[in-house]
Amino acid sequence: QSRVGSAAIAPTTISRLAMRSLSLLLVLLHVAITRAFIPLIDGGKNFPQLYDGYFNEQICKQASTAVSRAISAGKRNIQVEFPPVPNVEEVKFGTPLNLKFGKTTVARDLKIKGGYKPGSNVSRNLVAYSNVYWGKRIASALRGSPVGGKPVGFL
Repeated sequence: QSRVGSAAIAPTTISRLAMRSLSLLLVLLHVAITRAFIPLIDGGKNFPQLYDGYFNEQICKQASTAVSRAISAGKRNIQVEFPPVPNVEEVKFGTPLNLKFGKTTVARDLKIKGGYKPGSNVSRNLVAYSNVYWGKRIASALRGSPVGGKPVGFL
């Protein structure tokens, strides 16, 4: 028998508590594992919110604000760096996220004839076209800045 404080606890009570604790732990572990596989179970229909900034103008707004503030502070040579394509490490393989970005954003905005199709020039060179897309978006946002409609170059 074990003693907790001044009360004695029978070994069977300890083993029942241990079993209940183990059962609860297994249930929680099962729930966590199941939640981890939900994207695989439902076909991964939803993209991680991490990539929403590529589709909801958030990256463009943040980059434009940063560039505008730098220009207001008197800076003339400004470098803005971020991955031009969501999930850039996988762009060579053409993930569904790259496909969505190429079709719904880059090809549409740059008015590419034929759009984004497998094997097309834009699908083979998505990073380069994306860089042009971002440069165009950020430069056009500077019209109201101290640059005041003057030409803006980007590399």
